[in-house]
Amino acid sequence: MAEPIVVFGLGTIGQCVVQVLLAAGARDVIVVDTSPRRLAAAVSAGAHEALNPATDDVRASLFASRGITSSPYQPRSGAIGAVFECSGAAPVLPLAFELARAAAPIAAIALAAKPLSVPVDDLVQKELRLLGSFAYAPGDCQEAFDLLVSRRVDVRPLISHRFTLAEITAAFEAQRDTAASIKVVVSP
Repeated sequence: MAEPIVVFGLGTIGQCVVQVLLAAGARDVIVVDTSPRRLAAAVSAGAHEALNPATDDVRASLFASRGITSSPYQPRSGAIGAVFECSGAAPVLPLAFELARAAAPIAAIALAAKPLSVPVDDLVQKELRLLGSFAYAPGDCQEAFDLLVSRRVDVRPLISHRFTLAEITAAFEAQRDTAASIKVVVSP
């Protein structure tokens, strides 16, 4: 996987997507999140570049660093080979469509709090491949276990907080603080 891949949203799912991409041989993984802690965790796992939309112009940065492509009806597009949308944030899907090269796959993995807008003209004119992903089949679980057992994916660094069952309220508060948490574990 030589083309650049962007992962938006670095909660537990986005972090695991980064690690699976790297285990599969991705050579240019760019991660995007507003949490410095989550960005640092992804870079520590091997992500090649981290962008924070609160401080970085993601579009301009990726156009400058990864280039611009053209297709007949979309003369100025990004050159991203694949996008994984793990944030559920409303502005991300239209940006993903803009950054992707023609015929690129875009995987929508996150659930959204509000209905999201899909730029249908970009989808059609660039012949993008919009894929949804939600549940797991037995084969997916086996592959995940194999990645964990082989240590090609290491989820231990993703645990940012540990609480007892008696501290459940504090655990939920910690998990809601996305700037400071990744995965909160509650042990009985």
